[in-house]
This record gives sequence, structure tokens and C-alpha cells, in this order.
Amino acid sequence: MSIQGSSQTRAERSAGIKTRLADIKTRAAATKERLEAARNAPAGGAGAGGGAVPRIYRASDGREFDTEAAMLAHENSIAQKQSRMNSAFAILPNEFRRYGFNDPEFFSQLEGLIRRDLSDAEVRLEIRKLPAYNRRFGAIKRRIDRGLSAVSEAEYLALEDQYANTMRRFGLPEAYYAKQTNRTNPTFESLIEFDVSPVELEDRLSLGQKRVMEAAPQVRDAIRQFYGDTIKDGDMLAFVLDPKNALEQIRRKVTAAEIGAGAAQAGLTLGGVPAEDIAAQRARAEELTRFGITGEQARAGFQEVAGIAGRGGQLASIFRELPYGQEQAEAEIFGTTGAAEARRRRERVTARERSAFAGSAGALQGALARDRAGGI
Repeated sequence: MSIQGSSQTRAERSAGIKTRLADIKTRAAATKERLEAARNAPAGGAGAGGGAVPRIYRASDGREFDTEAAMLAHENSIAQKQSRMNSAFAILPNEFRRYGFNDPEFFSQLEGLIRRDLSDAEVRLEIRKLPAYNRRFGAIKRRIDRGLSAVSEAEYLALEDQYANTMRRFGLPEAYYAKQTNRTNPTFESLIEFDVSPVELEDRLSLGQKRVMEAAPQVRDAIRQFYGDTIKDGDMLAFVLDPKNALEQIRRKVTAAEIGAGAAQAGLTLGGVPAEDIAAQRARAEELTRFGITGEQARAGFQEVAGIAGRGGQLASIFRELPYGQEQAEAEIFGTTGAAEARRRRERVTARERSAFAGSAGALQGALARDRAGGI
């Protein structure tokens, strides 16, 4: 969890260590003097029963011990405690100032934790319970609550920097990555909480910007028509930045919108349903998405659908065959359910058209031959 400090922090840490060593030497010298004085002191007087009075060893904090060894062990414990406190006082406040903490209440609570003679690990566990800490690194606890691993403060700050750099690269307005007065950013917190990596963030932004914001107007129109309930005001960037929306779900919606745009560019509605039946068109677009149709395939495919659906329908009507319209043309061109049957219908009516044309041509040639014979 610790972060490598700057050269100034290292200098402060070195000075703190020197101070602690000098303090320990001073205590040891004082203890040695007290022991010498105790050894040279005259023996105690006789007690009520005529026995010697037991020697008392007094530690620097006033505690008394029956043996020198016990007193020395206690002095050593005091020195270690002081050493831990000095180390914590020298390192922790500076470390947390680098994280953007400027709350006097936090530093007061931090000092109280250090004075409780806790281990370094215990101090850091207690720090994570402080309100000020959770205001700055709130996503850490929420990650743990979701069953994800905790990240260190260093990792947290690094992720924030990477998110900001990615957003700048994509030209997002500063409002998306600017930090508030307490150095937090709600979008960053949400991305960290839901374990969105910088690589995934880049995928999301590329999807939203390049395939929607820079796409043909029909794509944005389809997004609003199909998903206006989830993509408020057509704000695709806000939608893709919300980690509650899984990346795969976003891809499916964008692809469905691209398919809808492909139909519109060919002058068609999806499935040939009325233009106002948005639910049916969305369902058809999502069905084509599940079949693996891409936006590019949809643009080319619907041009072909427009070319064969009208002619196939006319021939089916003329020869009184099973209907062949846009629905069948889509199935045939995109290879969806019913593709084989749709192909058979079209081939049957086109075969009948060729046969009829061949018969008409034969009759015409026979008539011309008779005319020529009569003329001769």
C-alpha cells in the first residue's frame, strides 16, 4: 500500500531515523546510569523479620520492577513503540497529503491512530475506516463490497491519471475528467468501482465517438429511436462511460443502430414494418445483430434487398406464387431464419418469368417465320 516518496520524503525519513536512534541511545545511557547507581547504592536495611529489603528497578516511565531484566525489557518496549510512532509521524501525513488530503479532521484522527501503538498494518486498516479517507478513495470499499480485490492508493491515483489522459486523447470536454475541490471525480470513481481498465475505457470511447458521434446522421437517429429510454438525450458518451452498461451490451446497441441506419439509407424500414412501429424495427435490428450482421454488411445488404424485394413481390403476384417481399429478401440476403425457403420462392418466380419470356419469344419467332413464308 506504501508509495515510493519523493527525494524530500526520503530525506525526512532519514532525519527521522537518525532522531529515533539518538533517542534510543539517550534512553540506554540513562538506563545504564540508573543501573550503576542501583549497584553502588548501600544495601537496604533489615525488614521487620530481619531480612534484606528487595531491590526495586524503576523504568523511565515510572514503572517499577523486581528484576533488572524485566525493567530492561520494558525500556526496550518503550523505545520500539516510540520508534514506530516517530516513523509513522514522519511518513504517513506526508504520504496522504500527496493523495490530496487537506482535511484537518483527517490528520487529527490520523495522529490519534498513530498514538494508539498499533502496528503499521493495523494503522492502515483503521485509516480506511475514516470518513475523509472514504471521501477520497470511496471506490476501494465499494470494490470490496462487490467481491473485487482492493487497489492501493498508488494504483487508484495511477488509474485516475490514465483515465484522464485517455479522455484528453479522445478530445472529450474537460468536464469529463476534471477533479472537484476534494480531488475526486465521480466518473473515475465509478470506473474504478466496476473494474473498468484504461484499455476498456479506450474501447468504450472509440465505440461511442467513432461509430456514433462521427457516423452518418441515420446512425444517431436510430440510437435515439431505438434506445432513447436508456441513452438520455442521445448522450452516447455518457452512456458508454457508465460502467453499469457492459461493453458487449453497448456494442450490440450500436450495431443495431447501424443496421437500422443501413435500412434507412436504402429507403427501407427494417422488416418492412410501418415506420412508426419502432419496437418492431428495433427487434428486427437486434435479431440481425445476433446473426452477426455488422453495420457495413447491413448498408450493402439493404441496397440489395431494395433491388430484389420489389421485383420478387411483383412476380409472385403475377404468377400467384407464395409471397416474396422485403421480409423474405432480408432473410435471403442476410442468411437469417427462413433464408432457404425465401431463396426457393424467388428462384421459382424468376424461373417462371424466364419460362414465360422464352415462350413469348418462341411464339414471336414462329409468327415472323410464317409471315416470311407467305411473303415469299
